[in-house]
Amino acid sequence: MSLSGNGDRVRQKPSIYPQPEQELILVQTHSVLEEHIAAARRVVTSTLYDAHFRVQGIVDRWIGLEHAVERRVKSLIPVDESLTPGGLYVGVATLTASILARNRSRFLRFSLPPVLFFISMNQFLPKTTHNLSSYFSSLERAHAPALADAHNQLNQNMASTSAAAREAWVKARNSAAKGVERTIIGLQDGTGLKLQEALGWSQGAVGRMEAEVKDAASVEEKGGDLK
Repeated sequence: MSLSGNGDRVRQKPSIYPQPEQELILVQTHSVLEEHIAAARRVVTSTLYDAHFRVQGIVDRWIGLEHAVERRVKSLIPVDESLTPGGLYVGVATLTASILARNRSRFLRFSLPPVLFFISMNQFLPKTTHNLSSYFSSLERAHAPALADAHNQLNQNMASTSAAAREAWVKARNSAAKGVERTIIGLQDGTGLKLQEALGWSQGAVGRMEAEVKDAASVEEKGGDLK
């Protein structure tokens, strides 16, 4: 027993040599809750970034659309033609047409306002109307060439019909003026009254009338060619 006790005491004595330091190894472990929270955070962050990029893209496209519309409007509206009085006149003419056609037939209710709208646009805003017509024609030519060809053919037929109608009207007016002149001359010769001087007519009144009518017709034809 004593020997055994002496042996235990000998083993418990510290060594005279330095002991090596023990290396501590730390192992990082995550709980299941932490893994779920990290995965949810990654999903939310990715969703937010994707939504931000989508919203930014929509904003950029909207800004580009605004700039394109602004440039297009500036190109359609001429600098030397103000919209303030002309647009007001166009609105008044269209509203007047709606009021006049309110108690008329259905055809007049639907046709008279747009007809007066286009007529007033061409009268009060001619350059803007020309620019709009050219722009819509270019769109029609780019996206519907068959419709554009049919439209051009219709415009040519209408122009030729209008020219024929103007020519017939000029001839009828000249014929009527000559008939009236012959009637007045016959009455003047029969009665002795100076009807031509009383009416302010002279021998060249009919000729001047014909020249004025022809000039007006040529101006209208030039205006139609410009359109």
